[in-house]
Amino acid sequence: MTAELPACSLCLSVLDGDHWVVAEQAIAGLRSFASPAPPRLGPGICDACADAIRRLRTRDVEAVAA
Repeated sequence: MTAELPACSLCLSVLDGDHWVVAEQAIAGLRSFASPAPPRLGPGICDACADAIRRLRTRDVEAVAA
């Protein structure tokens, strides 16, 4: 069975345990290149991208309300 790793759909970082890391770091740490089947990437959004989206939405709502 192939593992599924959440990957941020915006910045492409990968959830490794409880930390989001750049894809290269995840590949090296998991040694996925040495596995017979690579891990599957599942949809996700990292904390930094989620925060950026929230800030943009808040700014847009405040601009419309003004």
